[in-house]
This record gives sequence, C-alpha cells and structure tokens, in this order.
Amino acid sequence: MNIYADNKPKDCKLCSYWDRARKKCGLGECYFLKEAPKKEPSPCDGCPYGKGREFCFPCWKKMLGQGGVK
Repeated sequence: MNIYADNKPKDCKLCSYWDRARKKCGLGECYFLKEAPKKEPSPCDGCPYGKGREFCFPCWKKMLGQGGVK
C-alpha cells in the first residue's frame, strides 16, 4: 500500500509534474510518495502455520525445531 504526503493533489493531472503529452507522471515515481514505515521483523515472518496472525499457539515452528517464537 502506497502512502502519500498530505499535500498530494487529488488527481495526478493537477500535479505540476504531470506530462500532458505522454499522459503520465514526468518523474516516473510520484514526488508525493512517502516511504512506508519500517516493520520490525518477527520470528513468525514466513511461517506457514499461523498465516495472517501475529503468532500461533502453540508455536509450530518451535515444536518442529525450526526456531520459532521463544
């Protein structure tokens, strides 16, 4: 999900960087695009057992000896 600055125009065609001839942004990447906040890695990242949850109980990775949540 992209996060934009508060002062971004509602329509890209209203932006000063809009290239009317090519009908696209002249910069290639939006000037108003902000970096997404960094998410701290979790020991559950990539775990197939607790999909969509912060952690599963009991921790199947730990039970299977794959270095899960301690």
